[in-house]
Amino acid sequence: MKPDFIGIGVQKAATSWLFEVLSAHPEIYMGKGNEKDTRFFSCHFERGYYWYESHFEGRGAAMVAGEYSTSYFNDSDAPVRIHNYAPDIKLIVCLREPVDRAYSSHKHQVQLGYAVGELANFERGLENNPTYVDQSLYYKHLSKWYQLFDKEQILVLLMDDIRQAPQRVVERLYRFLGVNSTFTPSVLERHVNVSVKHRSQNVEKVITSVSRIMRRIGAGWLIDFVKKVGLRDRIRIANTIDQSIAFERPEEKTVNRLRLTFRKDIEQLESLIGLDLSAWK
Repeated sequence: MKPDFIGIGVQKAATSWLFEVLSAHPEIYMGKGNEKDTRFFSCHFERGYYWYESHFEGRGAAMVAGEYSTSYFNDSDAPVRIHNYAPDIKLIVCLREPVDRAYSSHKHQVQLGYAVGELANFERGLENNPTYVDQSLYYKHLSKWYQLFDKEQILVLLMDDIRQAPQRVVERLYRFLGVNSTFTPSVLERHVNVSVKHRSQNVEKVITSVSRIMRRIGAGWLIDFVKKVGLRDRIRIANTIDQSIAFERPEEKTVNRLRLTFRKDIEQLESLIGLDLSAWK
């Protein structure tokens, strides 16, 4: 069974929050095991449609089913693959102020232990990892999706709006999918997947691995219970270093340089999606 919608990104732009908002709705089914990032159209295409569609077989009475994979947005093959598979599918994308997104991407690499030593410095990280900038060039990538899909099929959300008026964003998202837009998810005012630096990376790996295994064996309810009572959050808080000392802030000259780098792309993006993004320039 094919999904009705796909979330295509962007990385570090409230996608975990959106996934939780979608998962919470009783009329929406977010795939087998309720896991984010199947990455089928970007990384696992060789597994075939049968493997992909098996993720949606348990949708039951849910009105719509979908998935959210952040790797699709800037992948060179994903737009055409998805269009060939389901040309009428609905797409969801959330965008974040590009400099802020680039810095958040860097913090995520530090959090994962990939950017260590001198590479933990944002300026050195920019030199080492070109994806920080590339994934923030929204017009460059989103224009490829607009070439294949009608604009009515693509819902563009802004992280700025989620911060300022999450209820309105949720209502708009639910209306786009054709489900009850008056439903209020418990995650509405909660921050999800905030970049943090861990005291022990091994502890975080154990938490993540156990969660995935439990969901795969059908014990996702237990993970949801642990999250609900706050046990997982308490463990993670104890294993977290304060952000004020965990990450180096970017230099002002770096921020200004990046703003100049993104300016033309932002102007083109405004014309593409019909939104005023003056605050980003």
